[in-house]
Amino acid sequence: MIKKRVVLVLGAGASAPFKFPLGQGLKDEIVFKLNDKKNPYFKALNAIGFDRYIVEEFVNNLSFSGRNSVDEFLEFRNKFIDVGKAAIDLVLSKHENRQELFSKGDWYQYIYNMMNTSFDDFENNQISFITFNYDRSLEYYLNTALQNSYGVSQDESYAKLKNIPIVHLHGQLGGYPSETSDIREFGLPIIENQNFLEKVGKGIKIIHEHSEITKDKEFATARTLIPKSTILLFLGFGYNEVNVKRLFEGLNKYPTRVYGTGFKLEPGEVSKVKNIFASLNIQIEIADKDTDILMYLRGHRDWIEG
Repeated sequence: MIKKRVVLVLGAGASAPFKFPLGQGLKDEIVFKLNDKKNPYFKALNAIGFDRYIVEEFVNNLSFSGRNSVDEFLEFRNKFIDVGKAAIDLVLSKHENRQELFSKGDWYQYIYNMMNTSFDDFENNQISFITFNYDRSLEYYLNTALQNSYGVSQDESYAKLKNIPIVHLHGQLGGYPSETSDIREFGLPIIENQNFLEKVGKGIKIIHEHSEITKDKEFATARTLIPKSTILLFLGFGYNEVNVKRLFEGLNKYPTRVYGTGFKLEPGEVSKVKNIFASLNIQIEIADKDTDILMYLRGHRDWIEG
């Protein structure tokens, strides 16, 4: 059981072990699919009201934008926000794969086993998740694992999970689990479910103004969790300066220990990350570039155990 107050901040790399694409990969996949007018994804966008000209203009501008991700592109191109969010939703939902989650396990399984206790006590694990990702894989993994570990119903497992915060700062591909019946089954791509096509992109947020941050419910929740934590741990995070500063904006109290993975980061990039945090009066310890998330957690197990 996790007894120390830990907050894990998740970036795209946290979902990568389960075959979700990173920022550049998602951008490339969207461009590839939408460049072909006969592709089902192009047709799906047409079917829900985006005419061919706006889709063509979106994919052409995205292709030559020089941005690292679709999100970064959309932040400054309001014209394409709706079609861009719909494209993200359609393509990313195709990567939901139950078998991939449980056959690999990876750091989800490791964390879940570190949370091991009786079912009645499970909600007392002192861990929270703040994620910049849209995918619902973490919620699905924990909910499914609880049901099968303890032989409980989805309603019972969901009641436990509600007490362990998982905050999606930029929205998600539909809530999971949900108390309503209006929910897309995990692993069922939106493009194969006509009932959800009209709703594509509705759960995703592209934040491009300071005023949106100050009023945003998820960011407000994150800012209540961070000061209460003892350990703040960034996993699979790209350390975009804007995202880092948005996360800590307005806080005057920080965890006593701040750590992060640095997979594939070169020394100069690590120095830049440390400088970003230093400008906020935060000292962060970055792991070496060859250490992935699972290796990192296994090597520092004492940080999150009682």
